[in-house]
Parts: sequence; C-alpha cells; structure tokens
Amino acid sequence: MSLARPLSVLTATCLSGLAAATLAGTAAHAEVREQRPPCTPSATASCLPLTITLAAPDGWREDVAESGRRGVQVFLPKGSSFRDAPALIYAKVRPNASGVDLKAWLANSNAKWVVAHPDARIEPIETVAARPGIGTVAIERYVSPSLRDQPAELSATFFESAPDGRSYSVQLVLSGLSEKAVAGAVPAFKAMLASYAGANPTRP
Repeated sequence: MSLARPLSVLTATCLSGLAAATLAGTAAHAEVREQRPPCTPSATASCLPLTITLAAPDGWREDVAESGRRGVQVFLPKGSSFRDAPALIYAKVRPNASGVDLKAWLANSNAKWVVAHPDARIEPIETVAARPGIGTVAIERYVSPSLRDQPAELSATFFESAPDGRSYSVQLVLSGLSEKAVAGAVPAFKAMLASYAGANPTRP
C-alpha cells in the first residue's frame, strides 16, 4: 500500500455504524468489524470497509481521520502527525475471497509488490503461532529503496476465520522513513501483534 505523505490530513471520516462480526475461537476483544451500510465508490476517501479491534500501544494513538482517508487503520506515535511521523503502524483487512492458504496468498501479494516496485526486496523472517482462529502469523521485512515514504517495513500477515465460514486477510505493518525508525518502533509493533493475535515473534 502506498504511504505517500500528504501535505494535509483529511479530517472527515465515516467510521460510524460498524457492525461487529465476532470471530470463532477468539477473545472477546478480537473481532473484524464490517462497515454498515457498506462503503460506496463515492465514499472511498472517507470510509473503512473492514477494521479489527486494535488497541493503540502505550505512547501511540489511532489517527481516525487518516484511517478514513487511507482505507486502513493508522496508528501514530503521540505528538506526531501522519505527515511527519518517523514511523507508523497500519492494519489492512480484506476478505480472503479466493480461500487460498497463507503461503499462496503471500506469494501472490509479494509478486505484485515486486512488479510494482522492481527494486523492492522481501525477506521472510519467521512464522509464529497465534491464538485460535488465526493459527499462524508470517513476519516479513520489506525493503523498497525507491519509495521515499516507506523504504523500510515489517509486516505481520495472518488470516481470521468467522463462524459463518468467511475468511479475512489481515496485515499489520510497521512502516518507517528509515531502518532506524522502524527499529525504534518494533516494541510497539510487537505489543499490538501480541495483544490482538496472541503472537510473540522472537525476531527482529
């Protein structure tokens, strides 16, 4: 996902009316929420079709306005804005309509990323166990030198399973303006991943 930093932050959002779809085998706080009524093409600049119940870690906050603008949940260090934060965390939730497994989903997603950004490098770090309803989480490092606003990223990808059989792909991404900025935010990233997915990576 492109994270080009804007000159201004959109202040309007449409996050009301979210219908919770609690997922099988999860803790009470862990769920995917689907926008009701669904987002329309005219509302894509201010509507989040799917979200998860993430809590901001200590020292961080959710930027609701920027989340609506980007179509993902955006978290920033307190005291910073989307425009100037050295690192940020975002969560992207999408239906896994094809029903593929995590390995196949990552292979397809990563291939598209490299086609779009030929100088990019994606490094698998580890796969860790998670809570029931998720199973495993794949941790990867993205290095994209040509992307000024997101040259270094850590990504945690997993699937959620709903009681009605629906599956969702979830990517929790730590994106920074430099490797140093990413390294400084790793504790917050790990805290969010542990709190929501019950996963505790040993690396990086």
